[in-house]
Amino acid sequence: MLPSNGKKIKTVHNYHMTMRELIELVDYLKEKYSRHWHIVVLTQFGLGLRASEVLAIQIFDIDQEITKVDYRQAKTNKIIHDEPIPKWLQPILKEYISDNIQTFKDGYIFPKLKGKIAYYTTPVYSAFFSKWRKNLAKKTKNKAWVEKYEDYEGEGQVRYRIGSHSLRRLHRTVMLKKYPDHVHVVKELCHYQDLSSFMRYINTFEIREKAADFINGAFSDFVPDLHLNADQTRLSRF
Repeated sequence: MLPSNGKKIKTVHNYHMTMRELIELVDYLKEKYSRHWHIVVLTQFGLGLRASEVLAIQIFDIDQEITKVDYRQAKTNKIIHDEPIPKWLQPILKEYISDNIQTFKDGYIFPKLKGKIAYYTTPVYSAFFSKWRKNLAKKTKNKAWVEKYEDYEGEGQVRYRIGSHSLRRLHRTVMLKKYPDHVHVVKELCHYQDLSSFMRYINTFEIREKAADFINGAFSDFVPDLHLNADQTRLSRF
């Protein structure tokens, strides 16, 4: 399908980033930006929060051991208490907080270094993601960074595949990939009321890539026993 600018877009409903792309993003931010930026990206991915939720975290929301955090859900305004912080993220946050606590304006752990904004806002964060996408597409020669899709649930709006919300989706995908037989447990840990809402966040890249192997494997036991004779050749037209 072609949008108004004449560029071809994908109509597949899949708007996820991969772990490889996350690593490329973090490495790029470490090289080009102050550590605030890659820390906020890692924190959003590690906790699986929305951009507005992670940007609103204050120092008193985190326990002294840096093992749990309280946050307010953006859509429901419900306060989630004692959300576990992954072990791999704990030392990263601990060092970051220790080194930057004097700069936490109004208690926000991700304050803006310059200007009048007291902390990183969602529009500022989204604007930087737009810049990162373009720069990474040039740096990695990978056009997937600026890949677009048509969001049918968003009334046909054309969106970039990778954005800040992709970190939240990737978080859910990693959890379910690790525990595929415990989808309902993962759903509860991610605080979803119904399974259908949760499954919208799951990355289907690997499913599509393995489709042929999956289908062939499923029918391998009896398909070889199906043989068409001369009178059955009409079946091949279906």
